[in-house]
Amino acid sequence: VVDFRSPLYAVAVSPNGRRLAVGSFDNRVRILRARDGETLGEVSLPGGAIEAIQWVGNEAFLAAGASEKTFSTWIVREGVATRWKGKRAEWVSHVDISPDGKRLALGSVHRTLMVVDAKTGAQLYMRRRHRDAISAVRYSPDGTLLASGANDHRVVLYEAKRGLEIADFGPFPTAIGSIALNAENTLLAVALIDHGIRVIRLRDGTAAASLRGHSRPVENIEFHPTRNLLASAARDGTVRLWDASSGDASLVLGRADSPMKAVAFSPSGNRLFAGGLDRKLHVWRVSPKRTGTRNQRRHNR
Repeated sequence: VVDFRSPLYAVAVSPNGRRLAVGSFDNRVRILRARDGETLGEVSLPGGAIEAIQWVGNEAFLAAGASEKTFSTWIVREGVATRWKGKRAEWVSHVDISPDGKRLALGSVHRTLMVVDAKTGAQLYMRRRHRDAISAVRYSPDGTLLASGANDHRVVLYEAKRGLEIADFGPFPTAIGSIALNAENTLLAVALIDHGIRVIRLRDGTAAASLRGHSRPVENIEFHPTRNLLASAARDGTVRLWDASSGDASLVLGRADSPMKAVAFSPSGNRLFAGGLDRKLHVWRVSPKRTGTRNQRRHNR
């Protein structure tokens, strides 16, 4: 059993499912072999806690983070990182990377959403549609949509390339904690500060499900790559699996002694990875036929 040095904030799986990149609060990213958790390498990326990681092919990945008014992007290939660093006039609160690794979405405490070129830092567009601090930003799995959630209890959906507004959802009962879109771009999941998760149909904005079970706010949610299963990691130390289309009762996969921060499915959807403030990587096998797990296992790394 090998602990990470600090809490885990981001987990990403390579397209072939063979490698993991795990980002932690101490600005390090560890590369692991997915099948057994063996460490393949580690890089230190100064400039801000790692909030988002996106693989670009199977040999390289982008990592992004922010610290107050500074946001940074790194490209890591064969254990070597090149870094671009930019400053902006507003405090960055949340970061996400487009699936192709070409763009960075930045939400700020001053209500703006800015999208920049991940390689050069050049601003592509800026939007200011929220009335309070942005608390979540998320690209759809295919990169065509971009969503922002905020403390104004609303989620705004954009066409990602040009930033054209598509829809405005809400108001929800509380501020937004995390958001996710499914692979078909038909469902939007919204985690709220009141510990619940709402699932919205994008075609008409109606409610598909209301998911409750966590006893503390949800930190991160992620859709299964081929099914409408939703994984959630929360401050109550649990990771849960839900049927997002029906709202069926969740399966509790594990309980940690401290908050969980990140969840990620493998590209095939047969494994789920999670990490948090307990400084361990948790891994489960997900059944291909039902909401649940098979041979539940947990690797602590």
